[in-house]
Amino acid sequence: MEPNNTESEKLHPPIKEKFKSIPETFGIRVNEEPIYNVLKKDGDFEVRHYPKQLIAKITLHGMSYDYFREHAFEKLAAYIFEGSESKKNEQLPMTDPILQHEDPNGAWTMSFILPKEYTLATAPKPKNPEIMLEEVEPYNAAVVTYSGNNKLSKIEEHKKELGEWVKKQNELAMTGHFFIAQYDAPFVVPHLKRNEVQVKVNTVH
Repeated sequence: MEPNNTESEKLHPPIKEKFKSIPETFGIRVNEEPIYNVLKKDGDFEVRHYPKQLIAKITLHGMSYDYFREHAFEKLAAYIFEGSESKKNEQLPMTDPILQHEDPNGAWTMSFILPKEYTLATAPKPKNPEIMLEEVEPYNAAVVTYSGNNKLSKIEEHKKELGEWVKKQNELAMTGHFFIAQYDAPFVVPHLKRNEVQVKVNTVH
């Protein structure tokens, strides 16, 4: 059952973030994205190496996917735009993509990747205790990229495609859960949206 939350959090993004929505409408991305190296490419499929990342994440239980997306984003965006416990006026720039995954118990987690200049020691500390900061060690990921509005049925379809593709690569083995990477806001023209399903992989020798 979904929680009875009748008041959405009021967000106040800085002016420069509001201006970003103009080019973003047409699929022009201006936010910082994580750096990675492409190790293998096969059409819409890739294997990438990502360096260490710092993420802010929140996990919510007992919600549908659409309800989770709305409320998790509100809470994380409040951290990004409205300062922190230690630095009241510090606002972080938005980055892409937003990452999401579901655990075996049905809880959903959403993560923002913090700008690369921040470390666990220097990042603003969240006021909301639901939001956790975490260092993610370097990893390899298999990825499939696709466009359009990211419905749950579409995500499941691409999870299956990616899993089947990885199984055909004799040198790869999946090591974790699937996660969703969304690069664009809901108002972006659907065919210009970039979505990905990713899964961490190890190389089998």
